[in-house]
Amino acid sequence: MVGLHLAMAASAVLGLGAMINSPANVSLDLYGVKDRPGQLCVQIQTEEQFMTRDAIAGACHEQVEGDVAHFDFDLAPGRYALSVWHDDNENGVFDRGDYGMPLDGWAMIGGAGLRSAPSFAHNSFTVTEDGAQIDEYMIYGR
Repeated sequence: MVGLHLAMAASAVLGLGAMINSPANVSLDLYGVKDRPGQLCVQIQTEEQFMTRDAIAGACHEQVEGDVAHFDFDLAPGRYALSVWHDDNENGVFDRGDYGMPLDGWAMIGGAGLRSAPSFAHNSFTVTEDGAQIDEYMIYGR
């Protein structure tokens, strides 16, 4: 009987752990998307993945109708970075102009206020058990 109670207690603890780390909905609305060809892609990264090609989640829209794009992700509670790229000339390269300024459409948390290289601490968001709603604006250099 004691073994059964221990098994039930262990099961309850394991179930609680799964509930705490259950994915939550992250809803992203990107505003100011320009009516241009090319993929609009989103990456969500952990701190270890920040500013690399790796991502915990991602998605692309081939064609965006109107000036708002919507994405949904299921993520465990935690802190994440967001980066968006609109390859608006369809060349497969993140184009930069003079002084390294991006020409393609882009967005990230706090992107409009960037005056130096991004950092995870300043350009990330938090997902709670209730999820997160993110509204960001696209920035275009051409």
